[in-house]
Amino acid sequence: MRSRPGVSWLVPVVIPILALALAGPASTGPPTQVRITDPVEVELPPGEACPFPVRIQVDQNFKMISFAEPIGQGIWALTVGSIKAVVTNMDNDASVSLDISGPAFLAGDPPRPVFGTGHTLLFTEEGLLYASGRLTRDAAGELHLNGHTRDVCAMLVAA
Repeated sequence: MRSRPGVSWLVPVVIPILALALAGPASTGPPTQVRITDPVEVELPPGEACPFPVRIQVDQNFKMISFAEPIGQGIWALTVGSIKAVVTNMDNDASVSLDISGPAFLAGDPPRPVFGTGHTLLFTEEGLLYASGRLTRDAAGELHLNGHTRDVCAMLVAA
């Protein structure tokens, strides 16, 4: 599964990375925890995620936990908590509610997702997917899923 450049893991990855950047570098000592609760709304034109325009509204209440030193597998940060998305087909107003709480695990400098478990929302060459299982990214940026996906665009046409 190859991810689209720039928009591969929308949530819970892009939002937590932004939160980590805003929180600044972790200092030595205990982990830094930042609570993220601001809602996020994104509108995408036809062809960006689905053949029709899509609105993604994210309701979130999670923590971004960053560490002064990497923990197992070079992990510098992780996300824990509730993240829910409502994805709407803007042509017919059909929508689906998705739990995309992850969690996600970040490594590197700057931190980027290296793996996630549970549920997440993905932008791929195949379209907008709701993934469940263990998702990993290799050094080449290729996504690998041990689990299953559902085509969100197809869900929005059938709704």
